Amino acid sequence: PGPTGMTGPTGSADTTSTGTTSGRTTLPPPATAAGAWYSDPVADALVGGGIVAGVLGLVVYLGARSDLDDAEHAPDLAAYDQLVDHASSRRTLSVVLVSSGVVLVGAGVARFVLHSRGTESAAAHVGVVPSRHGGLFTVGGTF
Repeated sequence: PGPTGMTGPTGSADTTSTGTTSGRTTLPPPATAAGAWYSDPVADALVGGGIVAGVLGLVVYLGARSDLDDAEHAPDLAAYDQLVDHASSRRTLSVVLVSSGVVLVGAGVARFVLHSRGTESAAAHVGVVPSRHGGLFTVGGTF
């Protein structure tokens, strides 16, 4: 009889809860490896959205410069003022888009660096040290 006190039809021990049968040991399935550092969908979306916002901001800025160039050749003062005002609005929008893009890309990169991928060694360490004339911010971790 096996450790559980039961025998199979041939008199050999049945599989026990420890995974042994008649002198053979069955191994548990291999553990799945943690995902690659670049396979985080949230971080991918943040970086991708940041790149799109940055490119849109540059396109809008180029349009604002074009409006300023057109204003130089405006037939009258009213058309000049309208084109300059439109260019100013577009420049403001371009600054907002490019700034948002930088923030989104930064957040995505921070998530890539700081987000744990299921392993203890992937833990990030953050340190902040204020000083009288500035400060120090450090981030440590693994990729």
